[in-house]
Amino acid sequence: CDICKKVYSWPVRSMGTTEKGYQRSCYHLYFVSQVMSMLDPKTVGMFYFTGPKHTTPNCPIDLMPDLNPSSGAQSYENSDIHCSRNAIYNIPFFLENLGPRFSEWSVNAHESRPGHHTQVQWNNHY
Repeated sequence: CDICKKVYSWPVRSMGTTEKGYQRSCYHLYFVSQVMSMLDPKTVGMFYFTGPKHTTPNCPIDLMPDLNPSSGAQSYENSDIHCSRNAIYNIPFFLENLGPRFSEWSVNAHESRPGHHTQVQWNNHY
């Protein structure tokens, strides 16, 4: 998985995570990216994507592991008005209990689309 390759290149090994913990976190990041890609098309009928009533941000979202060991919840970082960098959906990397997989759908929708990303980026843009 591309996300795990990116994480592997960071100094995660020196931060005290085990091989099993690393694999579990990488699998969770991969699962979250799949959920995000399945949620996005479900919003097509809810918003205007072009034209004078355009209501959605065009700035992409990157899924990133939050390597702060004290981080205990997902978070969102918006981009600027010009979208000079992608927005970021942070996932805690060191959590032992990631919670039930089905809850990822609602958390993902809350943090990315149609949640904070649509709300904050739209507010920045318009």
